[in-house]
Amino acid sequence: MAFVRRKRLSDGTLGELEKVSENSLTNEERLEKENKMLKAQISALIEQQDFTNDLIAELATKVYQ
Repeated sequence: MAFVRRKRLSDGTLGELEKVSENSLTNEERLEKENKMLKAQISALIEQQDFTNDLIAELATKVYQ
């Protein structure tokens, strides 16, 4: 995935748009991006597990009625 950015020129104005590939990100930027994605995945998995646990509990109450 490529990003687009504008470099600030020496006179203070913004230059032309340029494409920046993920490879040009610093190691820290890449790790921060990966960390954000992993946190989102963990949150989604927690929600999915909570739903599954609630479903199992509901099915158990139906079976043992």
